Amino acid sequence: MKKDVRLFNVILPIWIIWLFPPILLVCIVANTIIDFVVTYVCLKHQKISDPFQKAKKVLFKVVCFGFLADFIGAAILIAITYLPIMLRLGQFSNDMMRAISYNPFENIWAFLLIALVIGIVAAIIYKFSMKYSLDKLDLALEEKKKVAAWLAIFTAPYTFLIPMAWFW
Repeated sequence: MKKDVRLFNVILPIWIIWLFPPILLVCIVANTIIDFVVTYVCLKHQKISDPFQKAKKVLFKVVCFGFLADFIGAAILIAITYLPIMLRLGQFSNDMMRAISYNPFENIWAFLLIALVIGIVAAIIYKFSMKYSLDKLDLALEEKKKVAAWLAIFTAPYTFLIPMAWFW
């Protein structure tokens, strides 16, 4: 007896790519690799048994909550950028918006503000790691704290400091 095979929505992934730019796919792959390597190296450094399997076990949650933390940081920066404009704070807001959006190195306050947001995101990554990503991992609390700290330090969104002026 022959089975009928039907393919529904085969075209969907092709036409939806314009909604999610290809760079997003590159970011997901790169973040996944970085998150895995950081988790694995930290577990190996602590001499935890079977670090590869343990890193693999938590990878999905680490990546998802890492992206969530990055999006929270981006939302904070967007709010900080556009709030002064809405409040009509004049030239200061224009200079800050330009520096935050295009080149944080041309304004010390923009640089410090972005550095602060990176620190906030690192703290969020640490909290998410402790509460959600590493919660089911069979490790002592101190070991989990070290893994969460490594993730927070090494996966914080330092790319927020890359000047967009380089690309425009």
